[in-house]
Amino acid sequence: MAYSLSRSSPQLAAFDRAVRRDTLARSTASIRHEQFGWRPRFCDPSSARNLDGILTERYGKQVTALALEARRVRDTAHLSDRQIAAATGARPSTVRDWLNGRSAPTGARADRLIELAEMTDRLARVMEPGYIPVWLNRPLEALDDDKPVELLARGEYRRVAQLIAELEYPGVT
Repeated sequence: MAYSLSRSSPQLAAFDRAVRRDTLARSTASIRHEQFGWRPRFCDPSSARNLDGILTERYGKQVTALALEARRVRDTAHLSDRQIAAATGARPSTVRDWLNGRSAPTGARADRLIELAEMTDRLARVMEPGYIPVWLNRPLEALDDDKPVELLARGEYRRVAQLIAELEYPGVT
């Protein structure tokens, strides 16, 4: 049975109100999720606008490029907040703040995050992204049985970069 609704019918008006109420409830739920630290639905850089180095996402939240870089490292390299914290010298709660856009890394921690991002990008070219966290936390003979994540935390990224270069281009270095 088909229903026909005219533009001015009370049923159409009630339907419009229900749609508006549902839309408002969904956007409010998304904002609540964001406030309580759950991952927002639209957190990729393509949904952001760049205003003087600060990226504004949906719902007016401001996120720096470094906070977005932390999210990208987490998502592409499958690293947890604890693993990012170990590589940057920050506390896991601080890294969670970066990931949720409440703060951004500065100083030496920002440097370590940028170095970690570069190393994970290069590792993604030579191994499955799911294996990157294992490789970073494994003592490697080529690094005098040091873990790459510990070297990155100390700022010794060049040793890790040299080893990755050997993986990228075997026999060249």
